[in-house]
Amino acid sequence: MNLDEQTKIRLESEVNRVHDACKRYESNTSSAIVYHEKDIDLVLFGSFLRKNDKIIKLDNHHHFIMFCYTSESEAYEAAKNLLSKLDSHFQNTTSCIAIDSACKNDSTNMMINKLLLIIKETKKNSVSRIEYDDILDEIV
Repeated sequence: MNLDEQTKIRLESEVNRVHDACKRYESNTSSAIVYHEKDIDLVLFGSFLRKNDKIIKLDNHHHFIMFCYTSESEAYEAAKNLLSKLDSHFQNTTSCIAIDSACKNDSTNMMINKLLLIIKETKKNSVSRIEYDDILDEIV
């Protein structure tokens, strides 16, 4: 995925801000990339999220989400709710979500690349539509 310069800057700024908050307040925050086959309007997509969640549209099919002050297990529950709302609204099951902890010391590029690998593997796997980085252990 090739991100335009403005999106890269916004993404880096958001991730750095969250990393700082994680360290300062020793809080949990999880990041995610959501895939959907249709182009979803940012306002509509945002209406499916919780108030504290941050969203950045990456391209016509991918959105980056920061589940602020949320552990990976809590992010999983939020992701399940998001999938349910997307499925209901679009009357299909084409969405999938990759989740990872945002408080790791990964660079922004590493975090995004890792999430993109997870989402790629998740799209291949019809069993689960929400995955963590452990799906990458299965890649041979």
